[in-house]
Amino acid sequence: MKTILVVDNHPVVLKLLVEFLKKQGHEVITAEDGLAALEFLKKARPDIIFTDLIMPNIGGEKLCQVIRSRPELKNLHIIIYSATVLEDATNILNLGADACIAKGPFKNTETHIAKVIEHIDNGTLHELKGTILGGEDLYKRHITSELLFSKRHYESIFNSMPEGVMEFTLDGKIFHANAAALALCGLREEDLLASGFPELFTGTHRERLHTLLHTLGHAPVVIDETEPVLLNGKMVTMKPPPCLAIPSGWRMLSPGWAGTNLSSSAPTTRRWATRKPFSAG
Repeated sequence: MKTILVVDNHPVVLKLLVEFLKKQGHEVITAEDGLAALEFLKKARPDIIFTDLIMPNIGGEKLCQVIRSRPELKNLHIIIYSATVLEDATNILNLGADACIAKGPFKNTETHIAKVIEHIDNGTLHELKGTILGGEDLYKRHITSELLFSKRHYESIFNSMPEGVMEFTLDGKIFHANAAALALCGLREEDLLASGFPELFTGTHRERLHTLLHTLGHAPVVIDETEPVLLNGKMVTMKPPPCLAIPSGWRMLSPGWAGTNLSSSAPTTRRWATRKPFSAG
């Protein structure tokens, strides 16, 4: 029996995978995205993880990168199970996953999952490296390729922004940060993701950010040059921006140094931008 973590934001897919794996005698845990998976991995060590790629908060690509960067997770077998594997095959095969299964008819999927687990039991999983199980039954979709291109184009723009931008959940768990934010924090992306936003600060600055998390969305809160916060030896300012309606929830972003607040009727996340740091002295 294996302990298996299944990561997918689609409830039907989760249900099918869980039912099949449990029938095979395995213990199954589920997570709705990469952020939830990383939270689980802080306290437990499954034998195998099946993960989708396109998910809210932390996607499967970042999840693979984080897992492979952590020595304590080196023995975790990563199996990608995604509908975009054909359109993104070159990138996917470089993520450090042990095997890859294309989402298709679930009866075929059951066969591929059983094959992967059999290889794990036999110590021959390396034989599946570089292959996409189930891909021969599917066709590339042009619209999916275009959407993936747009996603990477957005990430390129996001990472080239001069101000530090982070996205975090309502309880302060970070799931997205650009290059400028990583530089301000002095951390690798793999170490920053799934950590607590207020925990980046110390002392009264941390207490202030904890309070801020509970007030965002109810009243405008500005941390300006008159009372900045200390982050990694640098004094930084922050400003939440005006509201716009988007489906994805509360977020904060900064165009220029002012920032833009994006919100919806069902807030789930927040985005925050830091202005240029200035000397703590």
